[in-house]
Amino acid sequence: MDARLITHALRETTREEIPEDMNLLPQIHTQLERVSRRSRGLTLLLTVIIMFGVVTAVYAVVNGQIGLDPGMEGVDAANLVTDLNLSQTVDGVTLTLEWAYIDAHRVV
Repeated sequence: MDARLITHALRETTREEIPEDMNLLPQIHTQLERVSRRSRGLTLLLTVIIMFGVVTAVYAVVNGQIGLDPGMEGVDAANLVTDLNLSQTVDGVTLTLEWAYIDAHRVV
């Protein structure tokens, strides 16, 4: 068969059997716009809440690991800490070692 005849037959069948109000694409786009506006605000709010939670958890863990224990408070009071104030920069990141303490049980 000729491709033009097939195309013409398909178009005629489409016009006869599919009603004009069958095009739901505009309604779908309208619904998607409403959903995306609401979900953007909700997504932003959830992102901020999650970031706050993660930052709080990381701060708690780091503070617990870095904070002075009672033994170190005694070492600091006895002035056994060595002040170093050494800095090194690698790829734009600077690390500063302000002080150090070493004994038979720990390196701080």
